[in-house]
Amino acid sequence: GLGLQLDYFKLGNDQIKENADDPNSGSVKRNIKSNIETLISNYTIYLDDINDEKAFSELGKTKLAEGIDNYFSQLIALYPDSNYSRMRNKAELMLKKCESNDIKSSLTKLIELIDSKKKEE
Repeated sequence: GLGLQLDYFKLGNDQIKENADDPNSGSVKRNIKSNIETLISNYTIYLDDINDEKAFSELGKTKLAEGIDNYFSQLIALYPDSNYSRMRNKAELMLKKCESNDIKSSLTKLIELIDSKKKEE
């Protein structure tokens, strides 16, 4: 559902802007920022699945890693200026617990992507 959430939240935020009398008003910006924070939080929750890594088959672990690679990079590309510190912290914690090389690689790439956004600021 990560891809669906990206589309759903973007569509909702676009509609908020379209329907607002003043799309640049503080209340519109706060509402959109809140939606983006919720989306980032939902993605961070996805990382909790790594706690149950042993319950996944090898294919399941590969799919979990692919979800991180594909959808997290899309999220960060769509909202590059957002705060990903909680997500980064969660990824670091899961990296320490994780045993799967595929998942470790995906978490490392995620951390590096978040760090690269900080350097661009």
